[in-house]
Amino acid sequence: MTSLGEQTWFRSGNRTLEGWVHRPDNGQAVGAIVIAGELAWERMVTYRALRVLAITAARRGWVVVRFSWTGVGDSGPLQPGSDLVKLWQEDLAAAVELARTVSGTAEVDAIGLRVGASMLASAADVPIRTRLLWEPIGGRAFMRRQSVLLGVNLPAGFPQSSDGTELCGAWLDDVQAASLRGLPDAAALDASALPDGATVVLEKNRNTAEELYERHPWWAKVPIESEHALLDRLTLVPPAALPSWEPERVSVIRDPDTGVAIRRTMLEVGAHHLPGILTERANGPRAEAAVLLVPGGSELRNAITVHERSARWLAARGVPSLRADRRAAGDGGAGDELGEPRRGSATGMKDVAELTAFLARETHAPVTAMGTCAGAWLEARAAASTGLVHRLIMVNNATWGVALDRQERLIEDRVKSEPNDEPPANRRKPGRLAFIHSGGRASYHFPYWAGYFVRKWFGIGEHAELLLRTIPSTTPMALYLGDSDWDGFVVARGKRALQRMISLGKDMRVEVDSRLDHSLMSRASSDAYVDILEREFAGVAQTPSPQPAAQDG
Repeated sequence: MTSLGEQTWFRSGNRTLEGWVHRPDNGQAVGAIVIAGELAWERMVTYRALRVLAITAARRGWVVVRFSWTGVGDSGPLQPGSDLVKLWQEDLAAAVELARTVSGTAEVDAIGLRVGASMLASAADVPIRTRLLWEPIGGRAFMRRQSVLLGVNLPAGFPQSSDGTELCGAWLDDVQAASLRGLPDAAALDASALPDGATVVLEKNRNTAEELYERHPWWAKVPIESEHALLDRLTLVPPAALPSWEPERVSVIRDPDTGVAIRRTMLEVGAHHLPGILTERANGPRAEAAVLLVPGGSELRNAITVHERSARWLAARGVPSLRADRRAAGDGGAGDELGEPRRGSATGMKDVAELTAFLARETHAPVTAMGTCAGAWLEARAAASTGLVHRLIMVNNATWGVALDRQERLIEDRVKSEPNDEPPANRRKPGRLAFIHSGGRASYHFPYWAGYFVRKWFGIGEHAELLLRTIPSTTPMALYLGDSDWDGFVVARGKRALQRMISLGKDMRVEVDSRLDHSLMSRASSDAYVDILEREFAGVAQTPSPQPAAQDG
């Protein structure tokens, strides 16, 4: 069904943007809409809501274009010293032109959320009929909020960049940051200062707004009634047959660090049509390895910049990689369960196994699965159940049980108690039962074997050996942990479990890197992640041939 969307690349100047096109299943269009979304942490929180908005609109007859700004998601990277707002205005114009092409309509409407809303208000020269500015925020306030979110999610004293500006899951140099900081808040502008056809739309129920963009992605909600109300504000045109159109699935770009030509192929994997991107060197020999990059449990494949950066690093050295959404994350899933969050432990394990098998068939190379947080847990479970994973690299794995329902309960409990921007006195404190079930420090003093068997039989608490024991002896495993996740590993009796696994002949090792924050939101964590790639693939990666650096092209 085309209402669920089709991936495509499209051009904005000399840059390649990643987008989704949703078209009505009956082949008749009543108008065209461009959705202008967000970046950094709020992109991850609101992604599902904007996907649901696009699907809902397409099922009501609209053609919808969603896209990622330059420097966001899988779109081309920002060049140093870029005027970010100017580039994004060009991106918006390119998305509007794409909407005209795929819909066959002359006039295009647009809906922007938060920063996307203020971008719509700033781009008066882009021809848009109606602009709905949904819960806008100015660049200065957005950056301040993102910096606060990053700070409260990092341990005390965690290193942050001395240059540029770190956001929660992104980094901008001084010029880029100044450009975004100067973006006015559309909600604070006088109506006469807004472009023709622009309307600020604020949620009357502030709880609805908070559940849309001020929650962890695991708990964010899709405001279905609000989305229908937005669409009701738009004017329909007489239904017209859609023009023929084929998405651009292949994009060749230059890696900005090495100048190596990289091919990125959009594809759908398996029976559930999991959307992904295969990234590989466009020319030259291929290394004898392939990598499946698995983000965290609630993260889309391109939620933060580290995964796209890692894919480019691998491709430049001849190592192909696959990043894909799962049925409970990003654009995975049939779209029938629109609305509330989906839990993905059971389906995620099957999806990771399916993606692994696909990558092995596509590349004819042994597959290394490299996952983060709950993604690391999913790849370990897939390795245990299928035997298809040649090697495991687990980064910041935080749960050590094997039961699927228990994994989801533990994630929920941890998300509720994670640091946030609430005053300490207002933050939720886990109760005694949650503390015991999560493997609190009191349980560390249980006899090792008593703790193991109690957890195995009754599913209470966590024990590292429960998970480590399931990994096949033929599958080498490297576990990289930041300081806080190392503490959790110790509490889960990980040091003793590791010794036992090694004594049983399993190839396992653990390394601690203080630069790794749990969700890899900091620039230091992104650098540490690439350093892990350099260590782990030193034996198979090929040195890139020196080439002149080039812009995305």
